[in-house]
Amino acid sequence: FQLVSGFAFNLDMSFPEPFAGVVDALKFLNVDIFTVLPLTCSFEASYRGSLVASTLTPLLFALTFLGFHTYQHFHTKFVDRSRFFFQGFLLILYVVLPSTSSKCFAVFRCSEYEVSADGDVAYYMAVDHSIDCSSTRYKAVFTVAVVFILVYPVGVPLLFGVLLWRDRHELMSPEVLALLAEHKSEGMTLRTSEGRREIRNKLSIILFSAATRGKGRYSLEDPEADSNWAKVSANHKLSFLIGPYERRVYWYEVIEVLRRLSLSGTLVIFGAGTIFQVFAACAICLISIKVSTFYSAFE
Repeated sequence: FQLVSGFAFNLDMSFPEPFAGVVDALKFLNVDIFTVLPLTCSFEASYRGSLVASTLTPLLFALTFLGFHTYQHFHTKFVDRSRFFFQGFLLILYVVLPSTSSKCFAVFRCSEYEVSADGDVAYYMAVDHSIDCSSTRYKAVFTVAVVFILVYPVGVPLLFGVLLWRDRHELMSPEVLALLAEHKSEGMTLRTSEGRREIRNKLSIILFSAATRGKGRYSLEDPEADSNWAKVSANHKLSFLIGPYERRVYWYEVIEVLRRLSLSGTLVIFGAGTIFQVFAACAICLISIKVSTFYSAFE
């Protein structure tokens, strides 16, 4: 619903009733503070102010949860409770990611208007017609958007990936670990051809091996393995990220996050309402379907 509620703007299209009414009613799921609360009734807000508030507010909440987690993690009597706050930190980032990303990428969309009888045109922001896209005011908004693009669409998937990679030895399936052990080497580095080849081999095992896909001799059902993974995924501090997936592809949430981002505000970059954008959106959907069937990741 978060993705669908943004399609009308991102794709520059309109839906027929009653579907349009349903989509409008579900916009609150994007957790936009200016949508949920009638703040514009109290004061006049620019898009830059709306952008900063909509991106900073959830970030402050997330960092507060992370702070509680860090504090309690180093106090033995609070260790069990610290996992709750870390889960809250991850949940906030997950929920607000589509809306904050769309808010940032919306800055890239400017609408063309004819401003004189001679056919002269000017470009104004599609989300705020008071901002000329050639003005210094627009450059300020653009700069803020780029900063938060690094925080949300770039930073959140990267953060999830780093957290999952850091605990890989605990989370990887025994089959994948066994295959990786066969290619174990000391001091892998990108500086040498041997090191680069070794890194490629390990990535190939993690992403494309039969053990990762659950094919061949790795496709046998093992009740004990399933129960072991259920215990690990339920009690791990990253259970929010790994819970829905099979152990062999515990990292699949990163791919899912990238899919959500690709189908949210990122589509604006391809040109709202253009044939190229339609082609890109269809290609993203088809690739997502192919990746999903390739891994069969969900429990």
